[in-house]
Amino acid sequence: MAVAWQQEPGEDPALDRERFLRMVTHELRAPIAAIAGYAELAQESPRPMRSTEVDESLQTIVRCADQLARLVEVVFDLLRLESGVLPEPVPVDCGDVLAEVVQGMRPLARERGVRLVARLSLDLPEVLGDAVRLSKLFTEILDNALQYTPSGGRVLLTCRPAAVRIITQVRDTGPGIPADELSRVGEPFYRGRAGLRSPTRRAGLGLALARAIVSAHGGQFTLQSQEGRGTVATIELPRA
Repeated sequence: MAVAWQQEPGEDPALDRERFLRMVTHELRAPIAAIAGYAELAQESPRPMRSTEVDESLQTIVRCADQLARLVEVVFDLLRLESGVLPEPVPVDCGDVLAEVVQGMRPLARERGVRLVARLSLDLPEVLGDAVRLSKLFTEILDNALQYTPSGGRVLLTCRPAAVRIITQVRDTGPGIPADELSRVGEPFYRGRAGLRSPTRRAGLGLALARAIVSAHGGQFTLQSQEGRGTVATIELPRA
């Protein structure tokens, strides 16, 4: 991969960094897409030509390519949020965003054997922000809750208006977070003991991205947890 980059004289450093990140991300996406594409093409070849070992190897390649692609997107988003180069905020219907995210997460919930319940107040007020990033925020929070909740458990999402904010909570019945780890959860690349034991290989960036998105929207993000009793993630966003 070769990236030619040179800052223009007098150019805003934040915009310059944004341009560089776009170039790097583009260069990374292409080989990842090629890896996944060729593996999927091989999976579609006639069955008699493949062994079980080959099938398993192809599945691993596709899964790893998907994980790498997601990692690239998360890192890009984190760096972009840090640079402060964000779209102009607009009024966003939080209820619509949440409903769409929940619908998109139901296949993962079924796969995990977890009951996903959403209770949204009617006529939720709008928030001022970026609909794409708010969607990523709620996706990351729900994804994290579903990944750590055992089969037979429940993830409950609620959203209600307050005086000047909209309060969204995601409550799971997972193993909870030890008290000595709670303050570090959300640090980039940090994975606690539960994360290290999890069969799902995760980079520890999802909650870091969620915190960054909430901060960029002028909101507050808090975690409450107790071992053996699950975790509650609370997102407070200013009303438009």
